[in-house]
Amino acid sequence: MQVHAEVIYDDLDLDVGRLRLRKSGSAGGQNGVKSILARGLQRFLRVRLGVSRPPKSGGRDAIVGHVLGKFRHEELELSKEALGRASVAIEDLADGVSWDNVMNKFNRPVTALA
Repeated sequence: MQVHAEVIYDDLDLDVGRLRLRKSGSAGGQNGVKSILARGLQRFLRVRLGVSRPPKSGGRDAIVGHVLGKFRHEELELSKEALGRASVAIEDLADGVSWDNVMNKFNRPVTALA
């Protein structure tokens, strides 16, 4: 797969600190990815970083506040670790490791990575 870019973005449907890599797919409600797809770029690697969902009450405003708000200390630490793993995954790809091998390595839950 010839790739034009790697895109790292937040994902409400993944727990804080989880990482999910994909070769393709829809925007899944993520506005930044919708914008990329609308401009005709289809071939990019998706690196999704979990931010979890806010409590059910509050609707859209709660989601916006959650995504744009600050992490609690423990969430920040998990997110930093996830960004570090994302960086290693992208380095692996740059070093010629196959995309499937990188996905198999990094899509597992953090506890399974030990």
